[in-house]
Amino acid sequence: MRVRLEMVFIVPWFLAVIPLLFPTGTAAGTVAEQPKPRLARADVKSIPIADAIRIGGPDAKKNVVVFSDPDCRFCAKLHVEIKAVAAADPDVAFHVKIFSRRNDPPTVRKAAAVACSKSEKMLEDAYARKELPEPACGTGIVEETARLSARLALKGTPAMILPDGRIVLGYRDAAAIRALLAESVPGKASPAKKEP
Repeated sequence: MRVRLEMVFIVPWFLAVIPLLFPTGTAAGTVAEQPKPRLARADVKSIPIADAIRIGGPDAKKNVVVFSDPDCRFCAKLHVEIKAVAAADPDVAFHVKIFSRRNDPPTVRKAAAVACSKSEKMLEDAYARKELPEPACGTGIVEETARLSARLALKGTPAMILPDGRIVLGYRDAAAIRALLAESVPGKASPAKKEP
C-alpha cells in the first residue's frame, strides 16, 4: 500500500512538468512564435580591410567583412555564395580576412600564405586543400586578424560583418545574404576603403 501511495504523488508531478519542458500547441507565446533574436553588432569603422582579399568591385557601396579559415569547409561553401552575390550586384563587395580559428601552426601558415598574397586564386586553392607556397610575409596579419576576431567575440567561422555592423555567424546561401543586405539599416557606414 505504501508503494502505491508514493507512485500517486510522483506521476502527477512528472506529468505537470512535461509541458514546461516541451512546449507545444498554438497558443500565443509558444516556441514557434518567438521573435527572431537580435544579431550582435560591431563597429564597422574599427575593422581594417586594407589587408583583406576583395571579392567584388572597388566602387561597391555595400561592403561586407568576412572572417574565414582556410581549413573551414563552411567557409569554402560561403565563398562560392559571396562570389555569386558580388557577381550579381556591383554595389556589393566582400572583404575576406583570413586566419586560423584554432591557431594550429599548419593552418596559420596556410592563412599567412593567402593573406600575404591577397590573391583570390590562392584563397580558393586553400579551400580546395591544394598545397600552397610558403608565406611571402610573416604571420603577423593572421595573428592580428585572430586578435580582432576575439575582440569582436566571433565564436567561429565563417562570420560576416554587414555594412550596418550586424554580425552573422555561419554559412548562408546567396539568397539569404541578399536578404540580409536588403535589411541593412541605411545611413550606417561601411568599412573604410582600401588605401592606395
